[in-house]
Amino acid sequence: MMGLFSHANTRDANESEIIAAFEALQCSVERFDVPCDLIIGEDFEGKPRTHLVEVKSGPKAPFTDDQIKFRWKHKGRVHTVWDLASVCELVASWGGPSAIVGEDCR
Repeated sequence: MMGLFSHANTRDANESEIIAAFEALQCSVERFDVPCDLIIGEDFEGKPRTHLVEVKSGPKAPFTDDQIKFRWKHKGRVHTVWDLASVCELVASWGGPSAIVGEDCR
């Protein structure tokens, strides 16, 4: 019998690059397996906040059944990122920097 959080603990190939981007944009990052890939901390507007983030290999990469179930059950938001541009856009929406020095966020 499979529980709510029983998806395989596989990592997307781009996850290390995504983590490095969040860190370069002044976020703290913790890797998790469930209920999502990353827990992101930031304090851009003078109030510490925590965000749940799922890393995908592309904008159309499928979610597992367990990820879909969690998204339906969870009352908060789970963000999805897949490349440097999606990380920069997300962090900017939180009031953080919108670019990484020396990197193209497009």
